[in-house]
Amino acid sequence: MFNPEILKKSGPYEAEEGCLSLGGTRKTKRWQSIKVQYQNREFQTRIKTFTGFPAQIIQHELNHCDGILI
Repeated sequence: MFNPEILKKSGPYEAEEGCLSLGGTRKTKRWQSIKVQYQNREFQTRIKTFTGFPAQIIQHELNHCDGILI
């Protein structure tokens, strides 16, 4: 997933996450469903909706791209 961008999000909830960058866990706001625009390995633009745990993981990693540690 290259150059990912969240286009739409819905269903806010509070999650508790750990991270290899920091010890312990922390509470954070996440979205149950996100629509993401990104480029695949051939640099073709794709748009896909992710829900549940995959959506949470993507949000966590995008926070890292924005310099945010949870």
